Amino acid sequence: GDLNVASGKSSSTSGGQSNKASGEYSSSTGGEGNEATVSYSSISGGQHNTATVPYSSIGGDSLFECEERTDQDANLRIVCSPIMPDTYFNFQQGIVIGLWNDICNYGSGILSVGPKGSESGNCPSGDGAVTLGYKSSA
Repeated sequence: GDLNVASGKSSSTSGGQSNKASGEYSSSTGGEGNEATVSYSSISGGQHNTATVPYSSIGGDSLFECEERTDQDANLRIVCSPIMPDTYFNFQQGIVIGLWNDICNYGSGILSVGPKGSESGNCPSGDGAVTLGYKSSA
């Protein structure tokens, strides 16, 4: 590579141009202008990617940028957002937030949102169905 810098303990760079690996045991392989800044992170290809969460891995075609945040109770969370703010996501089958309902025959093009950590009983079985909350069906 050209103009690559591996400054973290046991970090490495190979190929590409102007890549940096400053986190301990981090690596950057190929691409241009990538930075693996935290411990045990890696970037493989692409342009101008930055690994900011320990143990993260970013491919050359990453759509998301993740960071650590704390909530109001000081619980650490990893929050990911699209790198390009005007990005659309196209899900053909559907999205289930919460636990999967094993006895539901899910439709296509569905959205189901239920509580964390408990079976919601939601069942969006019709095509294009949306269920929210608890024990909803559509």
